Amino acid sequence: MRRPTLATAALTAATLVMLGSTAAYASHTQLTVGSSSAPASVPATMDNTSDITFETNYGVPTMCLSTDADLTINRGADVSVGNTIGTLDHMELTDCTFSSLGFDVLMTFGASDITVREDAHAGDPIPVDIQVDADVVDTTSGTTCRYHLTGSMRAVLLPGDGAADGYLELQNGFDMVIDSAGGSPTGSSCGGEYYAGDLAQALGGTFAVTTSGANAGPINHGAGDPITVGGSSAPASVPATMDNTSDITFETNYGVPMTCLDSAISGTVERGATVSVGNTVGTIGSLTLSDCTATTLGFDVIVTMEGQNINVREDSDSGDPIPVDIQVDADVVDTGSGTACRYHATGSVRGVINPGSGSPDGTIVLQNGFDLEIDSAGGSSTGSSCGGEIYAGDLAQALGGDFDLVTSGPNAGPINH
Repeated sequence: MRRPTLATAALTAATLVMLGSTAAYASHTQLTVGSSSAPASVPATMDNTSDITFETNYGVPTMCLSTDADLTINRGADVSVGNTIGTLDHMELTDCTFSSLGFDVLMTFGASDITVREDAHAGDPIPVDIQVDADVVDTTSGTTCRYHLTGSMRAVLLPGDGAADGYLELQNGFDMVIDSAGGSPTGSSCGGEYYAGDLAQALGGTFAVTTSGANAGPINHGAGDPITVGGSSAPASVPATMDNTSDITFETNYGVPMTCLDSAISGTVERGATVSVGNTVGTIGSLTLSDCTATTLGFDVIVTMEGQNINVREDSDSGDPIPVDIQVDADVVDTGSGTACRYHATGSVRGVINPGSGSPDGTIVLQNGFDLEIDSAGGSSTGSSCGGEIYAGDLAQALGGDFDLVTSGPNAGPINH
């Protein structure tokens, strides 16, 4: 009978959960320019940093080497699907060579919206659709190769860095259609290589975005609120302890249980840390779960762990509970011989941090999720322990566990964001 070291893993994860987290897409972020989200239309230009390439659904290529583009960034716009976060006011792609016949062409894009295609976590690249209304004309006669494009181009808007205020990278997707060729909605052009009704997509192209004017600055979106302790977000590692106010329960993916009645947990709350997915908002310095009963055989065990991070799992609104992942690297050992029931768990435990108002400074509630793995049992990466109820490779999760979070020292106070 194979049953679980998971319980142990779950315990460790549970402790980790106490210190930090966030909630995914709980709220949509706002586009920021220069760290401000106050609504404003911010002018900008784009310059390509790579060749810009296209193809039709019949493999006919186009390559452009230069760009002249003006756009507007809608600072403060919600980053939510379908919302307009900017406009492409005008764009010309020059030094373009079209088709295997080598026509020299000019691509001119009229004013069009830039809309959000998919939700994005705070600070992550934003998938967008650039609406297209473009004329392509050869630079010689103006009639030998000419067609019109409508639809949209897929792209991602990347946050700015020290070199540019942001970047726009084109992506694949046959979302453009040639709605006329040679001046006719049923015609062809460019030596018969383009026909009305053909589809087109971008193959590649990266643009550096530079804002201008009084509101200029790096482009981002809702990088997340900072963790506050006692109303302050000034960066500091604030000492904290966690005390359970309920039994702490776990199970493996085979239903093998573990229950702990007492805990001794110390760590830090990382005041000033940004509440954004993957960011560390707390640490577990030392964790001990005691008065524990594991498996259906009732082994008395103790769970210990040191030095793990608490990371944000999902974005959340200001003042709301923060979903977190508590990293786990924990030992579970029976309190008798120390060999009858022993295993090691790694992975993470899910939880939420609830803001406090004092007495306690916050609370942590463990949540379900088989994110723990028993990577060794009985001292072996392929072994078993605890009367054959825990096997290496079993998974584990927390079933429940509530903790009061109490800060200490000169920076102590209620936790929020």
